Amino acid sequence: MAEALRLASKEQFSLYLLDYHLPDGTGIELCLLIKNFDTTTPILFATATSSMTNQQALNIGAQGLISKNSDNFAEKLPIRVAELLDTKELPLAK
Repeated sequence: MAEALRLASKEQFSLYLLDYHLPDGTGIELCLLIKNFDTTTPILFATATSSMTNQQALNIGAQGLISKNSDNFAEKLPIRVAELLDTKELPLAK
């Protein structure tokens, strides 16, 4: 979490993609810390934990949550990212 926070405070990102579990904290803590200095960059959670709900993500300022456990996670993720970036096409890694 500390390294992610350091990068977020020094670089400009189009989107933050966070997980709930981090080596030295939680995505919730990181989201709240990022929101202290960046209120415009969208934040999306992609997590396999059942400890976090979409509503909880929204309540802390993220734009939502996608469960890694859903059957169509690989299809949903690029669509949701594209929506948040306000574009219809994203380059896909090969």
